Amino acid sequence: WVRTRAADALGRIGGPRVVESIVALIKDEDEFVRRAAIEIVNATKDPAMFDHLLVSLDSDWWVQERAIDALAELGNKRAVPALIRMLDKPAQEEALTLVLVRALGKLGSGAAVRPVIEKLKTGSDNVRREALTALASLVDESRADTILIALTQHTADGGAELRQLAGEMSARIRASYATGINTPPGCWPRTGQETRPAR
Repeated sequence: WVRTRAADALGRIGGPRVVESIVALIKDEDEFVRRAAIEIVNATKDPAMFDHLLVSLDSDWWVQERAIDALAELGNKRAVPALIRMLDKPAQEEALTLVLVRALGKLGSGAAVRPVIEKLKTGSDNVRREALTALASLVDESRADTILIALTQHTADGGAELRQLAGEMSARIRASYATGINTPPGCWPRTGQETRPAR
């Protein structure tokens, strides 16, 4: 409790010497102290903390999630490989998967497209919606076709909300980028099966 309050006080004081102290607190054996320290980093958004945040990804779940948020806010794309490695781990907790997908979308690296599409294919409904949001942030001229194909192939089996979001996103991509995908916006699949026209 005392160390936690000390961490809070350090965050209010600020300054280079305080950064050194916060680094020590991030490595503290007490998880509540680590949590207080990571919140300070989140609040200050100090680029000097980048490498220490990467180390924090191996900590307890709460510190992990907040460290991922902080890395996304810093906007340093050097974090992307570490976040992708975490996302690719099997049997990942849904809450952590959501945070990782959201962070990769914020960081905007093309390297994140493949793993985020994988979550669009295999994730829960919540994860798939988050993946759509991330892909909307990741799309650019060079990635538009890849993302459009993923939307077509991997959302038709989802619920109405997911299909609607995917259709709206597809229309926005087509309006913004020159694509080589021929499926017209009005032909967005409504279910996992095609309906044959009556003869």
